[in-house]
Amino acid sequence: MRTLLFAHARPDEVLAARAEGVLWLPVGPLEWHGPHLPFGVDALNAEATALACAKQMGGLVLPTLYCGTERERGPEMLADLGLDPQEFIIGMDFPKHSLKSGYFPEEEFALQVQGWIERAADWQFPILVIVNGHGAQNHNTVLERLVQAHRKGSTPINVLAFLALVAEPGGSLNVGHASSDETSLMMFDYPEDVALHLLPSKDQPLKSAEFGIVDDPTFRGQPTPDFSLRIEDDPRFHSNLERGQSVRTRTVEYICARVQEFQKDNRAPRTNLSAKL
Repeated sequence: MRTLLFAHARPDEVLAARAEGVLWLPVGPLEWHGPHLPFGVDALNAEATALACAKQMGGLVLPTLYCGTERERGPEMLADLGLDPQEFIIGMDFPKHSLKSGYFPEEEFALQVQGWIERAADWQFPILVIVNGHGAQNHNTVLERLVQAHRKGSTPINVLAFLALVAEPGGSLNVGHASSDETSLMMFDYPEDVALHLLPSKDQPLKSAEFGIVDDPTFRGQPTPDFSLRIEDDPRFHSNLERGQSVRTRTVEYICARVQEFQKDNRAPRTNLSAKL
């Protein structure tokens, strides 16, 4: 194919891609990812992953949907983050951050994704794969509901959805938020957008409440005593291009394998949407 981008494809190229069977939709909100990363981390990672998948197994990539949803955090989670349990805080929009994220209400997010599903059906693609860069539970619940709605044989298109982050073989997903893995992915794709110098010196702890950089155990109710980032997840120590490439490679391999399994036997594939908070 001359291009993997739907927006750049001519009608004959869209028809040729349709014969390959897959249309890819990258999805992710504009969201605070610490002072050192761009707001588009989730969407940019989803886009790069979708392009790599399309390059490996064909199809076209739709324009990235910069949209996602979050809910207010409960008192226990706020306490684990070192925040006031009585505050009303949505997603990663902590009080000390200079800007809020671009979250949409769940119903608006659902309508936008549903609109793209309908357009994909109009173009008669048999499969739409949503490559999702955002890990919020309510965000993924919306996607799972839409996937199920188009998996009963009553619609002209099958919809699959995967998180654009995959654990190492035999391990559990331990990504966190704006920590070493997501920072490494941005170093791999958009090194000019990463500014580690905007973080404090390495001898200073990274407090979750102050910087909005959170490790996976904290999200799972196991914060450090001072509510700071664990050293193994600290982007100042463990972020690099090679790590980002490794995360991308195993993620693309996982998604492509699941889509190919579905093409072969038309059974619902294993998904990783619930793997991250």
